[in-house]
Amino acid sequence: MNKEYLTVGELSKKMNVTVRTLQYYDKEGLLTPSSMTEGGRRLYSSKDIIKLYQILSFKSLGFSLEDIKERVLKMDTP
Repeated sequence: MNKEYLTVGELSKKMNVTVRTLQYYDKEGLLTPSSMTEGGRRLYSSKDIIKLYQILSFKSLGFSLEDIKERVLKMDTP
């Protein structure tokens, strides 16, 4: 596995969130993994980590997930 990516378990430990939270964010379209393994495991890049920081910051300020979806900066630009 390419080490520029983190698995959902590695990311959950690094960011102190549950795997279930990351799965839910993916289901809701809030944090989609950058890649997937052939077996369907989610893989997260450094851009995904930055986006998760944004999500968690907004969440700590009391924003709803719907509000966060509208406010998270797009990471598509270099």
